Amino acid sequence: MTTIPADLAALLSTVRRPGDFFAAGTAELLAPLLEVEGVGPVALPLLPTQAGQLAAVAKPAPYGRGAETLVDPAVRHCRQIGPDQVRIRGRHWARTLEAIVHKGTHPSAQVLKARILLKADMSEAGESWSDERIVAAFDTSLATVHRTRQRLVEKGFDAVLQRKQRERPSIARIFDGEKEARLITLACSEPPPGHAKWSLRLLEEKVVELGIVERASDNTIGRTLKKTFSNRT
Repeated sequence: MTTIPADLAALLSTVRRPGDFFAAGTAELLAPLLEVEGVGPVALPLLPTQAGQLAAVAKPAPYGRGAETLVDPAVRHCRQIGPDQVRIRGRHWARTLEAIVHKGTHPSAQVLKARILLKADMSEAGESWSDERIVAAFDTSLATVHRTRQRLVEKGFDAVLQRKQRERPSIARIFDGEKEARLITLACSEPPPGHAKWSLRLLEEKVVELGIVERASDNTIGRTLKKTFSNRT
């Protein structure tokens, strides 16, 4: 009989805590200087006082109806600040974004946001791309471009490029390394009398009977086994 199941179970039993592989590093993040016509320099994150000032210089936002572009606050009750009213300045702003784009150690989502901000930069040194051109160039969505701009204004430069923290803690895995090893050993063992193989339902009952876990659904067991054996191929 092959020793692969036993060897795999022994290897997994040495894992003391679950987790994902990741790489990390540091980067100097130099915040931009944001200026809005009629308001002046804007502090990031946005202060309540300046939020009111920005609302005062904002214009009613248009919306589309068929081929028409309409402005009706009764239909779309929101305002917008046009790109011609905004300037992003700072000697190190472009350099910081360029470093993120060209270094290969940053997550792809962070690089995408940096590219969006670079192309959307309306300052003298910026390229002033339209949102539609950014979407086409980077195969992204208008919603992503808008969220990136909004997060820059509301939360600041660091918040745009850093991963958003979970509001709730992640749920602990039912099968950690040791319990997963015991499950695999059980699934590779002889099935109960009268059964040709272990079914997920049988495993669901047996892991509780043996005290491996307090409870686990057949779906959880199926996902755990599928992940383990697919990683071997």
